[in-house]
Amino acid sequence: MQVESIQKKSLRITCISDMHGEYNRLNLPGGDLLICAGDFLYSGDNYQPTLEEGLQFIKWLNDQHYLTKIFVAGNHDLVFEKNEAQIRQTLKQYPSIRYLLNETTKIEIDGIKLQIFGSPLYVYHQSRIIQSFTNNDSSRSRIFNNIPENTDILITHGPSYGKCDENYKGISCGCPILKQVINKINPKLHVFGHIHEANGTSFNGNTHFINAAIMSVGFSRDYSRVSIHHTSFTWTPNNNKLE
Repeated sequence: MQVESIQKKSLRITCISDMHGEYNRLNLPGGDLLICAGDFLYSGDNYQPTLEEGLQFIKWLNDQHYLTKIFVAGNHDLVFEKNEAQIRQTLKQYPSIRYLLNETTKIEIDGIKLQIFGSPLYVYHQSRIIQSFTNNDSSRSRIFNNIPENTDILITHGPSYGKCDENYKGISCGCPILKQVINKINPKLHVFGHIHEANGTSFNGNTHFINAAIMSVGFSRDYSRVSIHHTSFTWTPNNNKLE
């Protein structure tokens, strides 16, 4: 008698963002998929991360106990914008890691097939700190409107407007263009960060919005003193249920 193989119906996922150099403090549980939504490196008034720091993060990511790791950069990860060719060459050594720069990847974990789009974009405002992946409404519209309609998981550094995007002043800092696109294509998960104090989750009936910032404070010169956490859950893609 032929015995049918039993495919896994759910995935163990961890989402992190905005570690600002403090990723070594995380004690992640391991699982199927690790998603990082950018700002993993620290930059400040008079400091920009080095290429070596960027490569150290990649090594740390590879060492985490997940079958697949997917990440995008953020506005503090300038070294990933300036050294893209070397970063991608290095990543060839780590087949379990996918780096997404306004692009799509497809993965399969225990029979579950997923299409994932990732972008480092966010609503850019001028700052005293040099930022990476600067953009405007036109560039964001061009990229976000090309997100495939059959995207299961969307990863961006910044939030969409109105979903886990309020800063400490109560002002929504998300992208209205991204909101329109999400309402059109209805990805099952949208993972992002950028607005630390808005970390948490929301659901609109179609999409789970996950602000995965690991700390609930705005910009700080000493993140080492800030308490941190990660967002982990079990996700069943068939019914889009989080547990």
